[in-house]
Amino acid sequence: LLAASLLTPTAVTTNVYTPCEYQKRVCECPPSSSVCYFHLRIESTRTFSSYQLAPDKEGRLVRARGVSPVAYHFSDLGTLVPDVDAKGGGCTTHAEGFSQLNCTEPITLDCRNGSSDSVLTLNGITPGPTLISSAGQTIAVDVVNDLSVEISSIHWHGLLQNGTPWMDGVPGVSQCPILPGR
Repeated sequence: LLAASLLTPTAVTTNVYTPCEYQKRVCECPPSSSVCYFHLRIESTRTFSSYQLAPDKEGRLVRARGVSPVAYHFSDLGTLVPDVDAKGGGCTTHAEGFSQLNCTEPITLDCRNGSSDSVLTLNGITPGPTLISSAGQTIAVDVVNDLSVEISSIHWHGLLQNGTPWMDGVPGVSQCPILPGR
């Protein structure tokens, strides 16, 4: 659990877990909370691919493990379409039991002609979600490293690490690394 405190105090009295759903671009903590709890998941994602979503141990929707992604490409009209009919699995509307509602949106970051590449994502997006809090709130972030073998860390932009410099920066230099599966 990483925590940081903002400098200007305000009159807040409650603690609220702020869900930061998978692929949500902005996660905002209610101004009435004194502590803002966020959950982030670091993982490797293939561009031009859609993944099935499933609940984790806490009931949050995350990318399902052990299910192959469906590859996408740009059509002549510039829309994303699946490469093949995914009957029997995957994330197209043709697959029995699945729909676009329980699948990730394909990431098209800097790829040309539908070529696929691996990118690091936070909660299924890159760049990761914007976390919004109010002055005086304490921010607590639960980070899960879902990379298979790589250590990771979080670097905070625009947030002073006053009294907690070991929670920001390079793993093994200014903070302990987040191990795979942790």
